[in-house]
Amino acid sequence: MNYDTLIAVTSWEERFELGIKRFLNNNSIKQIFLFDFVDYTENTKNNIKYLEEYIDKINIKIKLIKIKHNDNINNWKIINDTLNEIAGSLVIDISTMPRDIIYFSLYHAEKSEKINKLFCLYNCPEGYSKDKWLTSDPCKPQLIYNMSGLFEMEKDTILIILTGFDRKRVEQLLNYYEPKKVYLGVQTGEKYESNILNAEQYINFFKSSLKIDYFTLDAYLDNDYGFNKIEEKILENNKSNIILASLGPKPSSIALFRLNKKYPSIGLIYVPVAKYNMDYSFGIDENEPIFVQIK
Repeated sequence: MNYDTLIAVTSWEERFELGIKRFLNNNSIKQIFLFDFVDYTENTKNNIKYLEEYIDKINIKIKLIKIKHNDNINNWKIINDTLNEIAGSLVIDISTMPRDIIYFSLYHAEKSEKINKLFCLYNCPEGYSKDKWLTSDPCKPQLIYNMSGLFEMEKDTILIILTGFDRKRVEQLLNYYEPKKVYLGVQTGEKYESNILNAEQYINFFKSSLKIDYFTLDAYLDNDYGFNKIEEKILENNKSNIILASLGPKPSSIALFRLNKKYPSIGLIYVPVAKYNMDYSFGIDENEPIFVQIK
């Protein structure tokens, strides 16, 4: 297939480089824009170098765009300005893209009149490290610009959190808000067997102060990504203020973006962190990646 532009976020993960190379082996792209966090340049420089060497051989334009961790105002503007340069078809590789950048990119790309086709690409890693921790030192939760919902003071607040290996961020959300009720969305599948145990631990730990339930979903379900299961919880609580957070598999971000579009009063939230596990994942899954058309 032929596409005009691909955008991604640079990463130390092997699937960043391997995923783009695999996509280029099977598709034609005119240009690539890479958002590069200045905070992690030392960690990502080797993967960038290997990818640039590969791209030079096949004569594709590549542009590195600097952004800064936890700098929402400037990142929002930079992504908007970047996407305003793009026309035609756009592929957003969300494999190693933080949730806030996913939402910013999808929002501006969908609003753009020059981008006529929009796709999301996601590559799973081959596997995860044994300790499975992803981040530590979570920061203050942040509502997403233009996707923060509408909140009424007289209504109760409901949190719907899609969980994964990242327990610290879940705990940060539970501590930060005073919700009437919390729903933990738990990913099903062999890789995620521990998620239900994690959810039960949250319920036991916070049971004195919070009402917590969990439900299962499949964030890898083709063209759904958890949408229907999450929507059920939204409809059950349609008289409450609702906040959604994707802290599990990245494809669930697609579902949350679509849900916010369908129900604009619902807020999307992101929890930045100060530290990442550089050995969190390895390799790239040999199965076909997720590739879905957004518009």
